Amino acid sequence: MIKVQKLHNELKKRLNRVFSDYERAITVVDVDSYLNQAKEILLENYSIIVEKNRTLADRLRSIEIKNHELSYLSTNNKSFVFKLPDNHYTTLNRYGTGSVNDCDVVDEIFINNIFTHKVEESLRNFNTSPNFNWRETFSNEDSMGLHVYHGNSMIIKKVYIDYLRWIPDVAYVSGVANGVYVNQDGYSVTEDKHLEIDDKIIWIKIVDIAEYLIKKNFDQNYKATLESILFNEKVYINN
Repeated sequence: MIKVQKLHNELKKRLNRVFSDYERAITVVDVDSYLNQAKEILLENYSIIVEKNRTLADRLRSIEIKNHELSYLSTNNKSFVFKLPDNHYTTLNRYGTGSVNDCDVVDEIFINNIFTHKVEESLRNFNTSPNFNWRETFSNEDSMGLHVYHGNSMIIKKVYIDYLRWIPDVAYVSGVANGVYVNQDGYSVTEDKHLEIDDKIIWIKIVDIAEYLIKKNFDQNYKATLESILFNEKVYINN
């Protein structure tokens, strides 16, 4: 866990090099908002970062959860529904076990992912419909959880996923002068919320992105791009 004060101190050190009066222009809550936005950008671009930035990709593996078995919730006429983890951000891979109706043979099943609007079409299409002979089916996610479709041809026994875990927002409550902290969503926060990451390279990258966002807002001549920040590996030298 990285203390939120450490994030603020690092960002303050960098910004003071650019404009010394930034503290009058940006509040503690503003800084937290930029840090949280930076964290979101990092998560949203995870798959691209893994492809293009080997150094950061290796460190980001620490927020991947592998082989997590989902809890069964219910069955309907199209699918088996499984509960996604509370700290789930996005699913990276999915697989499971199953059997055909009235058969005790259980085997591994590959689970594809499809868009919701393709469900009916995929169920009707012989080439894509759930098929135990091919050990293959498909799924999608909604607010209920992960739906794994059976096509009235198989029973889904267990489902496992590899997923990216959610990183909660940070809040530097003790850094607010009057002790009253209301975040960007309008909610009161009463205690510091630290960054739930241990890897130095990841938190430095979050600060890099936050620094970029602030400079982009306050300096019209700032020429850096988000891509240059996300995919730059040289920033890790000597960190």
